[in-house]
Amino acid sequence: MGITQLKQATAFIAVEVDEEGFLEDFNNWSESFADAIALDHGLTLDYEKLQLVGRMREAYVRNGSIISLRKMCRENEIDKKRIQHLFGSCLLLWRLSGLPYPGEEARSYLS
Repeated sequence: MGITQLKQATAFIAVEVDEEGFLEDFNNWSESFADAIALDHGLTLDYEKLQLVGRMREAYVRNGSIISLRKMCRENEIDKKRIQHLFGSCLLLWRLSGLPYPGEEARSYLS
């Protein structure tokens, strides 16, 4: 566990993340957190990306657990390749959404 500080404009956001950089507490997520992570990866969060982040978070709350990427893609009628095009990897979408560490096996599919 650790505290990560992400600089965004003139503000610092201090959040606790695990060793893999995943948010420790789902409830500590904010759009500012996602913006800072995206900027750290050379991305900006446009409308389409924010919609997908929001849908991932909604699915997590609705199901009470992590949703499979396949189910996420099917429910939102989006191809995994589109997610990879938008985010570089599905794992980054996972991090931006503030979801917990998915486990080693799932992580290999998301990379």
